[in-house]
Amino acid sequence: MFQKEKVDFITKDKNAILFWSGGIDSTYSSILLRNNNYAVKHIHTNINIDQEESEFYAVENLSRVLDVPWEKLLIDFPNIKKT
Repeated sequence: MFQKEKVDFITKDKNAILFWSGGIDSTYSSILLRNNNYAVKHIHTNINIDQEESEFYAVENLSRVLDVPWEKLLIDFPNIKKT
């Protein structure tokens, strides 16, 4: 499905934290990092208030397809009301 791309990074440690929305940009970033032998810590957060449910669903399903573990980070926004 995806071609394996190699990107040369100047680093000693091969660890990355990725804030994963479930969209194409963050998912492709995950694939690139993993293809370049990075240990990726996938974090999903509820930062996009209006998209919270759809992004959670996307991350949940993509994590199964890509076989990647992830964690959800809950952030409280007491002054912002959901519509």
